[in-house]
Amino acid sequence: MNDEIKQKVYDTVVCSNQRFTPIGAEKKVAAETGVDRKVIKAAIKELVHEGVLRYTDFGNSFLERSMDRPVRISKRIVVKPPHKMYIPEREDIVIDIKSGIAFGDGGHPSTYLILRTLDNMFSSKDYLKGRSFSKALDVGTGTGILAIAAAKLGIKEVIGIDIDRAAVFEAESNARINNLSAQITISDTPLEEIRSSFVTWSATGHASF
Repeated sequence: MNDEIKQKVYDTVVCSNQRFTPIGAEKKVAAETGVDRKVIKAAIKELVHEGVLRYTDFGNSFLERSMDRPVRISKRIVVKPPHKMYIPEREDIVIDIKSGIAFGDGGHPSTYLILRTLDNMFSSKDYLKGRSFSKALDVGTGTGILAIAAAKLGIKEVIGIDIDRAAVFEAESNARINNLSAQITISDTPLEEIRSSFVTWSATGHASF
């Protein structure tokens, strides 16, 4: 039962498009399973202790997937810290992300869902048929994780923009860690000054082409 509850808590936190506080996750899992909240609370603590989930602070304490070890995000995409070893499988696309204060290391549901969507789109022959994607724009790039994913999925030129100088610094660093500095340009150029046609997306999860 304990493993089942831990899996239910994990799925609730990771697969939702909203953030859950520990109490919020307790309530949702309790409502869906009928399990006592004390048991669910203990399961949450175990998942955090094991490094599977983590607490984050956005003015409140939330639960997120922990990115302190290699994590498979989708069929092909694996995100990991640069200092962690990982032996990729044949089709794996490995993204090294050094987390700092910028948003977007793959743990938050919005980033997680966009990465999965990108992988699904660029692995679909039907979707790619008749389409040519040579440039992409990542608006509000944060750590640069989506720009890096786009480049590794085959887009030749990627621009990531952010108004946060710390994000620009971290995104540039992560592009360099992934050996993509020549392919990815990171800047604080305002969106209205960008003049080109791109594959575009945002942290809200919406994409337009």
